[in-house]
Amino acid sequence: MKRLIVKKDLYQSIKDDEKFLEAIQLCRILSAIQYNNVIYAMLIENEEFDTYLKLHLVIYYASFLYEGIKKFNTIRNRWKELENLESFEKNKEIIEDNFGENNSFFTDVLYYIRRKVAIHFDRHVVVRKFEEFLNESKRENEDVVFIESKTDINKDMKFSLANNLNFRYILGLITDKSYEEKFKTLALELTKLSKLFCDTIQEIIPELIQDYCVLIEQEN
Repeated sequence: MKRLIVKKDLYQSIKDDEKFLEAIQLCRILSAIQYNNVIYAMLIENEEFDTYLKLHLVIYYASFLYEGIKKFNTIRNRWKELENLESFEKNKEIIEDNFGENNSFFTDVLYYIRRKVAIHFDRHVVVRKFEEFLNESKRENEDVVFIESKTDINKDMKFSLANNLNFRYILGLITDKSYEEKFKTLALELTKLSKLFCDTIQEIIPELIQDYCVLIEQEN
């Protein structure tokens, strides 16, 4: 096992060290994204988990990524020394092109998923999509399922109508025509931006902590 250990002689000073504190902040972001991805990968392999459970993890994934990029930009604007790092300079073009107002997926998709679906449960999501869903169900002669469950156990309940409206609202943020194309675009853009962001942060963190930690290798 490999471990990066904080140097003991820095315990007193490091608690107020801006550089090290920002490294911890960036690690918090990576941790949230990483663990969500691990859970999602496990569910993909299990056919018992329904589509909407996976959708909720995608919603959280998008929200973590949005908040992570937003926090990174806050750190960058508040702590100008970040831009002086060699790792930042190396990735500057990627940062400028993808982690701000220039990226429409970040501003027009991730922003609304996080703000209106994942956290705030905005009523606008229901109002905007409910009539459309009712008309389509009527046209296709399909039932509008409010809640369904295979058993009487609470954990088996699926809030089908609410899930459908969430799904429709999110896909409505994508400009492709068919639902299949929209979902593919969402997945591809989310994966692409996440990789760019995580790879960039993983290059910056070692430079931030290099003077504060030592690498220890231990046998398992």
